[in-house]
Amino acid sequence: MSQENVEIARAAFAAWNAGDIDAVLAHFHPERVYHPREDEPDPSPHVGRDAYERLLYGFVDSFSEVTSEVLEVIDAGDHVIASTVLHVVLRGQGSGSGAGVSDSYVFVYKLRDGLVVEGWEYRTKQEALEALGLRE
Repeated sequence: MSQENVEIARAAFAAWNAGDIDAVLAHFHPERVYHPREDEPDPSPHVGRDAYERLLYGFVDSFSEVTSEVLEVIDAGDHVIASTVLHVVLRGQGSGSGAGVSDSYVFVYKLRDGLVVEGWEYRTKQEALEALGLRE
C-alpha cells in the first residue's frame, strides 16, 4: 500500500504540472482537510472539496505560471512526504517584469483507500518529519 501511496502523490504532482486541476482533485477525498503553511496568507484549514478547490484556483489565478519540481517522495506508512520546489512566475502589473520566484514546500499527505484525506504544508523536510514523529 505504501508504494501505491507514493505513486498517488507523484500522479497528483504530475497533474498539477500539466495544469489539470480536476485530475489533481481526483486524488483527494471529497471531505479532505488541508492545512496550508503557517506563513501563508490564509493558514486556516480548508475542509471539503469546495474549500480546497477555491484554494488551488486562487493560487493558480495569482500567477501566470506555476510548476512544482518534486525532489523526493518519502513513504511513511499511511502518510507520504513530498519535498518540492514550487516555481511560480508572477503576473506583471503595469510595467512588471514577470520575474520568476521559487519557494520550497514540503507536503505531507495522509492517504486512505487510495485518496488523500488530509494534507499539510511545511517549509522544511525536518518540520514535516517532526510533525509525524519521525527522524531523518
